[in-house]
Amino acid sequence: MSTIFMAAGIVGSIIAIFLIIWKIIDSSKKEKRREESMKKRTALDEALKNTAFSEKHEKAMVITYNGQEFRFSLDSKVTIGRGNDNDIVLSDGRVSRLHCVIRSVKNDIIISDNNSRNGTMIIHNDIQIVVEKTGTKIVSGDRIALGKNLLLFTVR
Repeated sequence: MSTIFMAAGIVGSIIAIFLIIWKIIDSSKKEKRREESMKKRTALDEALKNTAFSEKHEKAMVITYNGQEFRFSLDSKVTIGRGNDNDIVLSDGRVSRLHCVIRSVKNDIIISDNNSRNGTMIIHNDIQIVVEKTGTKIVSGDRIALGKNLLLFTVR
């Protein structure tokens, strides 16, 4: 009977050693998976950071006229008028050759009337605002009225 207990003790010891080795191997595999996961996470974080950086710099002024979107970087100077050399050309006798200019000044976007004959208006929350020659702040969602033309200004 003592040999049976002795054999059982040896088998138990072998099982215990096997479980310890299995735990070490499993722990090593978990550590490798954790390291791979961290590498992927770091790569993902870097990609997201770059995407967020790109999106921040890819925001643009979008001017919609007759269903057509004109997209400009935020640091652009955008000219609107009847003349063919403008960024947005409006075929309307009430619009001057170079009617108005939109540009970024510090953290604001400014629209300036260029001494046009019929003036430039902004419609902000259904309130009409006369655009000054020195410039008037414009925000996303404002509409720009030039002659009989209505343009939608957004930043996105």
